[in-house]
Amino acid sequence: ICRSWPVNVARGHDGGFTARDETAPAGEVAYRLSLYDGQAWSVVAQTSVQVSPPAAAALGEPYPNPFNPSVKIAYALPRPGPVRLTVHDARGRVLATLVDGVKAAGTHEAAWEGRDKTGKHVPSGTYFIHLETDDESSVRKTTLLR
Repeated sequence: ICRSWPVNVARGHDGGFTARDETAPAGEVAYRLSLYDGQAWSVVAQTSVQVSPPAAAALGEPYPNPFNPSVKIAYALPRPGPVRLTVHDARGRVLATLVDGVKAAGTHEAAWEGRDKTGKHVPSGTYFIHLETDDESSVRKTTLLR
């Protein structure tokens, strides 16, 4: 699996940055930081880390947040099992079901395009992402800006 994250760095800036990969699968994961100077890419750093499977189901922070037009939601499962990932409005109504089925252990990702069950765009506002498994449930808040 290859992922990339563009990072804007000001010229002459020697500061660092932090990246958090909430969708890394369990096992060994390699990361490489490459820099493009306008003509060619150069690898400036690389590392490998051992990612342990989660001890419990976990719902990552929605990204980006606030969002427009779509938001990504990462979640991790310690073992295979049924999963339901839904989007609720402030009144608790289910607007969309993103995942409803059995998933393997490990890290997964879903996306929400800011639409309800009928495909209609929902208005700007705060929404709640609910993750439910056999054992646990958790909620994260996200904001849609149209």
